[in-house]
Amino acid sequence: MKKKLVLIFCFSFGNLLGQNKIDFDKHIESIEKEVFISEILKGEKNVNKRSVDYALQYLRKNGIKKKYITDRRLLRKIDLIECKDSSHIYFSEKLDVNLNIDVKIYFKKLDSEEQSSIGDKQDTLYYGLPVLAIDCIKIEFNGKSIKIPKIVYKKFFEVSQCKSVLFYQPIEVYSSNDGEYIFIYIRGGSAAGSYFAKLIFNQKSYITEIVASYRNLREWGAFRNRNFLGF
Repeated sequence: MKKKLVLIFCFSFGNLLGQNKIDFDKHIESIEKEVFISEILKGEKNVNKRSVDYALQYLRKNGIKKKYITDRRLLRKIDLIECKDSSHIYFSEKLDVNLNIDVKIYFKKLDSEEQSSIGDKQDTLYYGLPVLAIDCIKIEFNGKSIKIPKIVYKKFFEVSQCKSVLFYQPIEVYSSNDGEYIFIYIRGGSAAGSYFAKLIFNQKSYITEIVASYRNLREWGAFRNRNFLGF
């Protein structure tokens, strides 16, 4: 009898883990069901459909075959514990699968020399002379850190931190239900330098990014859509 109970428990636990596995196709379907029309667009005018198509193309251009598109409403939002403008943001959550996730993002103010050097670079999303930069991102799973190269976040300036103003909402961190993936959503810049970015990690390392520029956001009507789902 005991053996049967053990087998039943293992089978049930295995099914539970399987159900927690993220299904990116279902996330895409969920996003595209929400219709938001932008008259600026030609052809397909549903913003949510267009932003998904853009994200998939972005991934393909970067040699990523997996569809890392997610509807945040279906993810586990990691709690914001502390936020201090121009200093740091700290997120932390314990998932049902006995996994602690901690995410810390540190910022630094740029001096005039750093500002000038940034203005000459081509890999920045910001126009003009930025004042604030991401200095470091730390992600821990049960106290164990993953390595995140600086190149991952060095181009994101003037990040929306603690306050929310229309499109410019604070950084958000989400996890898949099984804790396998972490998604960091960043909005920042201003005017023609605005951007929307998503950084994707697993429990071992950084995977990739998806970034939309001001031009994309304007076409999608994202600045006037409080419920912009993105990717």
